Amino acid sequence: MSRTSHSSAPRTALVAATALAAALTACSAPGESDSDTQSDSGPIKIAVVNARSGQLSSLGEWEYKGAKLAIDEWNKKGGVNGRKIEMKSFDDQGDPTTGTNLARKIDSENYIAMIGTAESAVTIAMAPVLKQAGIPNITSGQADGLVDQKSPFLFLNGPTSTTYDSTLAKHLIQDKGYKKFAMITNNGSFGKGEHDAFAKAAKDLGVDPVTDQVVTTDQKDFSAALTKIRSKKPQAIFIGSEEVEAGLIVKQARDLGITAPFAGAAPRAHPSSSTPRARRPPRAPSSAPRT
Repeated sequence: MSRTSHSSAPRTALVAATALAAALTACSAPGESDSDTQSDSGPIKIAVVNARSGQLSSLGEWEYKGAKLAIDEWNKKGGVNGRKIEMKSFDDQGDPTTGTNLARKIDSENYIAMIGTAESAVTIAMAPVLKQAGIPNITSGQADGLVDQKSPFLFLNGPTSTTYDSTLAKHLIQDKGYKKFAMITNNGSFGKGEHDAFAKAAKDLGVDPVTDQVVTTDQKDFSAALTKIRSKKPQAIFIGSEEVEAGLIVKQARDLGITAPFAGAAPRAHPSSSTPRARRPPRAPSSAPRT
């Protein structure tokens, strides 16, 4: 999860894998000299790290498929400089500690590069280890904290929360004319980044939320927060959470009779966030305009 839509998730992973493979045609493995065995013989080892189990497993599955497609295409052409690309998938379980341990494992097993993760908190936890090891990785996370790592080995395949949400705020407030917002975000790295970016952008445009609800990343029942939102009768609701949780929030909101449109960044394009067509308010914005 970059992650601008359900269909683009494998594509962004494919692009990332292709870019890594193309780069390998011109350079040796990070931290190695041209004389090292790893640099001129044997398979080129690339790790794909994402949640393959748990609530965020759909993100991991998309990115794995995209990376595998790209690598299979390169290998059918003979690989890179005659060397086949060897890809292995690792399950970070959406857990930063697990991710950090995997970063050390990737380093110790001589992987030349990493694709992932789609979870900002996990990628941030892994970044120092990968930076020290000199292992480049391409992430589809969006939290501004990724940029704060200031790692020359960490690459984003999409815009940050600030870029998404400042554009979204202008669209909703200036173009759509909405002035009465509610916010519901989670307390993870992605959710906090979304919260702070949208709240600041809206405030800069003279709008503060009528209610600001923060939930946890593993929460399943949002009735208390949504009941408070319903009482404020907002024109629109900003949502800052990952795909599956966003879908649960939207479904429960509709069950409570909340008809205000939901707006948010990339995860809002996931099918789980869709609402029945008959109950969806007309022209509801679901993501930031493409730029």
